[in-house]
This record gives sequence, C-alpha cells and structure tokens, in this order.
Amino acid sequence: MLSRKVHGIEMIRLLFAVVFIFGSLIAPAYAVTFDIWHTGMTRQQILQAAQERNLPLAKGGGLNLNKRYDPKLLVGDATSYNYQTTLFNHSAKVQLRLSPAKGGYGQFLYGIDVIFTDSSKNKDLRPYVTRMLREKYGPPQVVPDLVRQVLLWKPEPNNEVRLTSFMVTMQVNYVDLKIKKFADELSKSTFELPGNPVNHRDSGKF
Repeated sequence: MLSRKVHGIEMIRLLFAVVFIFGSLIAPAYAVTFDIWHTGMTRQQILQAAQERNLPLAKGGGLNLNKRYDPKLLVGDATSYNYQTTLFNHSAKVQLRLSPAKGGYGQFLYGIDVIFTDSSKNKDLRPYVTRMLREKYGPPQVVPDLVRQVLLWKPEPNNEVRLTSFMVTMQVNYVDLKIKKFADELSKSTFELPGNPVNHRDSGKF
C-alpha cells in the first residue's frame, strides 16, 4: 500500500513537471484562457504578468486600494489572487485560483473566475455575455440547478467554461479539470501521510 502511495506521488510530481514546462511556453492548445491568463501558468508567471501590466493584484479575498501593482501586498503564500477591472463597461473582479504550495510542488493556475460586481446592470448584461460565449464555444449545456441559471461549455475534455447567474449576480468560471483534480489532492490534510494509517508512527498511540 505504501509503495502504491509513493507511486501515486511520483505520478503527480511528473504531471506537475510537464505542466511547468508547458506553462513556461505559450499557452498550450488544451489550456483554458481568459485575457492574458491561461491555466498551467506558474505563480511567478502570474505575478510577472500582473507587474508588466500594472494590475492591482491582491492576495486571497483582499483588496488593492492603490489601483496599481504593489509587490508589498503579495508577500507570502496564497492560493488565490484577484484584481478589479472593467469589462464591457461594467465593473468586474477577476480571481485566479492556484494549486497549493505543498509536497515540494510548484503552484499552477487551474481556475479563473470573472465576477461582475455591479448588480444593478447584470440583468441586462447576461444575455449579451451569453451570446458572446455561444459565438465562441457553440451551444451550451444547461446544468440543472434549483436556484441558479447555469450554462456549461466544454471546449476540451478537461476544460470547462460556466456562466452562472442568480437574480442580480453573474460570473463566468474557467477551469482546467485535470489541474484542479491534482490541486484538490494536494489540498487534503492527509496528502503527505502514508496510504495505510498503520504505517504512521502515531498509529501505535491509538
């Protein structure tokens, strides 16, 4: 069981190495993209791109009130970054989601959320954005949901684009499902523990 766990970790290490190589080049054909961002980008590439364009990047759910790139606000670990912008003359927040810095692996971008924040205008904007996404990705799949309206596109087998709206809220989510799966594995608090708990040194205490 332990050897199987080690083998699984090595496979994840290999995958992240491949992602890093591709992330260092132009966005691969299978990456999901929004604006200057593409899945598979490393944390350093994200910070560099934000600095070159003077984007007011902030860590986590924080807010950069300086309205410009400020490296002092980005010191320390983070699994998400965000900045305020304008899209279609509407206020919006772009959030970048990364895999955790854990197990000796680098951090990679797997999710991009575009959240329209001016609720007074979202009702009229939704059909406009829907039409744009239809033109780019084709007819969407309607995802059953009791309270929200959710449209789903899959440009590639491991990529998805979702348009989600509820009353006056609206957002577009871009996700690389393969990188997200490994990010979820890395996020588990037991990821670095032996596959069989009996093999852990603390098991004899129970």
